[in-house]
Order: sequence, then structure tokens, then C-alpha cells
Amino acid sequence: MKKIIILLCVLLLAPNFVFANDDPPETLPNEITRTMTVPYYDPMAFSALQLTKVIGDTAYIKVFSTITQKDEIVIWEDIQVLLNMPEVTKIKVYLNSAGGEAYAGFAIGDQFQRVKDRFEMSVWASGIVASAAVMVFASFENRYAAPNTMFMVHEVAVPRTDGMNRTDVKNMEETFGQLTDRYIDILVGVTNKCKEEWDQMLKDETNFFAPKAKEWGLVTEVK
Repeated sequence: MKKIIILLCVLLLAPNFVFANDDPPETLPNEITRTMTVPYYDPMAFSALQLTKVIGDTAYIKVFSTITQKDEIVIWEDIQVLLNMPEVTKIKVYLNSAGGEAYAGFAIGDQFQRVKDRFEMSVWASGIVASAAVMVFASFENRYAAPNTMFMVHEVAVPRTDGMNRTDVKNMEETFGQLTDRYIDILVGVTNKCKEEWDQMLKDETNFFAPKAKEWGLVTEVK
């Protein structure tokens, strides 16, 4: 009887173990697809992160994870502290992320935009900058990337649709269209590619390295 109860407990708790793991999957760059999503789960299921370190006049913010609302909250809180530290005049963001939530990507980019007149801002990419992370990267005027940094862009996607009816799906498609259009507008604003070109690249789920990103204007300097 005890064995049966233990087995039932394992089966019931196993899904929680799966969803509680916030670590990004270990996948090759060309396998990282559909990571920019609209959250469709418990918004309070976050893992704690410590993102900022201050050395001298410079604040170093690291984003080395899937982008979620938790990152948005922590970055906002850190920025409020930095705004009250007159000795801090520079912010350097180190970015290595396979993407995450679309709304969080927009929000984090907007947060950095709001303080660009207060701080000397720059972003430094390495590893992978994909999906929603590209929004964050594009929000800076000074955008640096290591030579082997892989970028990836794609259309907005939803991770799960269970329990959704046809009207829900239709409404979500309209929202996705607006989000994708805004994503493209951001990319057009910082590159030499037109809207039609980015639209096709998003549909194709395009991967490209830092030298190509520099050629297109997304990266200001490869270093």
C-alpha cells in the first residue's frame, strides 16, 4: 500500500519538477526556435536572480538566462538603486540569452531606453542572443558582440494552447501579429534592412553570427 501511495505522489509531482526548472535547454543554436513567447502559465513561478554588480563608476548587469518577468522586475529595482548612486555613470549589460517572454523583452528594452540620458549605456553580447533577447540588445545605441555570438530571430509563438477555443486562438493570432510588427519596427530602426526583409527572416527563423549582424547594422562593433 505504501509503495502505491509513493508512486502516485511521484506521478503527481513530476510535472511540477519539469515546469520548476528555469534553466534554458541545452540545444544547438539552430535548434533554438520559438523561444519568444507570450506567457501562458503561472506568472509567479520565478527563480531568484542577482543581476547587477557595481565597480567604480560602472554598473555591470548580467542577463545570462531565459528572459522572464522576474528579470524585468529585478532590472527595474536595480535601476532605481543606480539612479540614486551619483558615482555610477555607466551601465554595461552582458547578454547571453536564448530569449523568453515577448512582453518582458519589450519591457526590459524600454527600461534601458528610459535611462539612456542618465548613464553611458552599452550592451555586450556573447554566446546566443535569440528571440526576445534581440529586443533587449537592439534597445542600446552601443551594441557590441563577440565574434562567435549567434543571433536568431523568429515570429512570436505561444508555448501551449490546451484549453483554448477557436476564438481564443484567433484573438491570440491578432495579438501575435501586432507584437511581431513591433518587433520588426525595432529591428528596422537599428539596421539597414527593410521591413519586408526582416518579416521574411522572422518567418524563416533566421540564425546569423555577429559579423553578419554587424554588416546589417544590428551590431555596432564586433569585439
